[in-house]
Amino acid sequence: MCLSCDETHDECENATDTYNGTTACTTTMGCWVYREENTGTSAITYHRGCGRNSLNDNECTSDKQSEMCETTSSVQVCRRCCTSATCNDVDITLTGNKASAASVSLSVLLASLAMVVFARGSA
Repeated sequence: MCLSCDETHDECENATDTYNGTTACTTTMGCWVYREENTGTSAITYHRGCGRNSLNDNECTSDKQSEMCETTSSVQVCRRCCTSATCNDVDITLTGNKASAASVSLSVLLASLAMVVFARGSA
């Protein structure tokens, strides 16, 4: 069983403990969370339930258990799956796969440090 909701349920984004809508999904399909963002209006909707055939989400493989995002026709769809009963709850959050400024800054800092060390070693 997987939690089941869509944008018509206020609780769908956070999958609150009080929300108990469920649906039966096949074991290999797993449970899914989808986050759709209209890149023009920034409107965001959430869906929880079984995998979508239209996205070839027929199996919850290990690579699909991390957030994946793609943009088509001004709509960014991010998704992630899990394999235990009602696991597509509040613990699975989707961010839109946007790197935080802190992680980008840290990467730049480490790359710069490596360049300095390499430059000094070559001199």
